[in-house]
Amino acid sequence: MGAPETARSSYFRREIVIEMQSNIVLRAAQAADAWDLAGLRFASLVEMGLCTPPERERFLPRAASELFELLSQDRMAAWILIEDGVPAGCACTLFWNRLPYPSSSLHAEIAGVYVVPPLRRQGYATELVREAVANARARGVRKITLSPTEVGRSIYESLGFNNETHMAIRELSSRA
Repeated sequence: MGAPETARSSYFRREIVIEMQSNIVLRAAQAADAWDLAGLRFASLVEMGLCTPPERERFLPRAASELFELLSQDRMAAWILIEDGVPAGCACTLFWNRLPYPSSSLHAEIAGVYVVPPLRRQGYATELVREAVANARARGVRKITLSPTEVGRSIYESLGFNNETHMAIRELSSRA
């Protein structure tokens, strides 16, 4: 059974709790959820081939510390999907200011969207991203960006994202 169309939510996105099914809840993450978010991030990176299981012990404390700091400083908002009390998915929104613009200098990036394999293709990633977008809009961001995988591209397009041109330099630390 997928995510229902009539999920309950409030206007205060930081306070949101959506009961997806009797055993599945989507809620705003708090700083205390940093370890759970770090674990989900690690699972995602392993699936993408960017980490290996032996790196877990080194990765988790650093990631949890960074996520805790971002959440505590309100530089990141996150949503977490819980199934039977166990973290099963998440989406994060990072916030930063760019040079001044007439309306707002605040920008956002949606990142770290992940749902455990058994719960995929049931609408949970879409609901997580929908909450991330709603929160960014409520904060008055000028622009929301993301870097989709091919698997996730259709979700983002269905929510109104388009394919804008951007350039990036990756892995700066390995360049001379």
